[in-house]
Amino acid sequence: MKKIIYLFIFCLFFIWVGVVNGQVSQQSVVVYPAIVDLEVKPGELTRFLVQFRNNGQIPIAGTIRIADFTVKDKEGTPIILENEPDKPAYAASNWITANADQITIPTNDFVAVYFNAQVPKTVKTCGNYALVYFENETSAPLGTSKTTKSASAVSTKIGALVNFTVKNKICQEGLMINNLKVSSFSEYGPVKATFELINQGDYHVAPAGTAYVINMLNQKTDEQKLADKRIFPGTLKEYGVSIGKKWMLGRYQLVINGRYGLNNLPVTAIAYFWVFPWRVAIIVLLAIIILVLLGKNYFNRTILKEKELEEEVEEEKEEIKKLKEELKKRE
Repeated sequence: MKKIIYLFIFCLFFIWVGVVNGQVSQQSVVVYPAIVDLEVKPGELTRFLVQFRNNGQIPIAGTIRIADFTVKDKEGTPIILENEPDKPAYAASNWITANADQITIPTNDFVAVYFNAQVPKTVKTCGNYALVYFENETSAPLGTSKTTKSASAVSTKIGALVNFTVKNKICQEGLMINNLKVSSFSEYGPVKATFELINQGDYHVAPAGTAYVINMLNQKTDEQKLADKRIFPGTLKEYGVSIGKKWMLGRYQLVINGRYGLNNLPVTAIAYFWVFPWRVAIIVLLAIIILVLLGKNYFNRTILKEKELEEEVEEEKEEIKKLKEELKKRE
């Protein structure tokens, strides 16, 4: 009887764990838009909307939070700043207030949260940034979408980046290409290259441009569009390209050419590299040597032999002619 009771409790425990896990896995929150771009003026009051949708099968309750963030890696991943005295120069969380602190998102439904942003009259930077997010009652890492206009996560934190571009100010602009690396010699293409774009200005930029290669005849042989990336002030992002065809020969020029910012400023970098398929060249050279030797051997064995035979025939003809002449004299 005890064994049956223990077995029954054991089964109930696993059923309860399965239900809890199933509820957790059914939670899926989506934020739209994942990136909010606003053009504002000093002293202006603006309003924006962020929607949080619950695609799961159970209602989700949580808190609306507003925070600053920083970017430390080369991928541009935002790291939330909480209770830290030192804020970035572009921090804007204290500009924003929400119309709701606590929300409950019904099943397969959404909640729209309105935010007010009061831009200070004394704002000094052209680019200012904050993060608004929904946090469930449990703690988990922040989940955001970095490149798309919508984001989803099975997580307890999901939010949107808010980017303020302050107009009527003289903006500091500066984008530099750094650490352009490409192998100086390759056997085959395509050739891989990496470089960094460093934003030295005071607002975010999304540079557009291309990478292309030029051969020794000053002809463009391949071109590739640079990835669309947003670079925040004082940060950098790493780019990588794989460019060129498989069969390349000689000295090439790699050109990184882009434009950025409000004034469409240019940014350029150049590197040189060689491509030479030396293994193929050795095989071709050996094949040529073999063909030359075979041709020489064929020439010696056939052409020269034929010439020798012809010379012998001519000599024999001369001898026969002489013999005929001697016979005529005797007659």
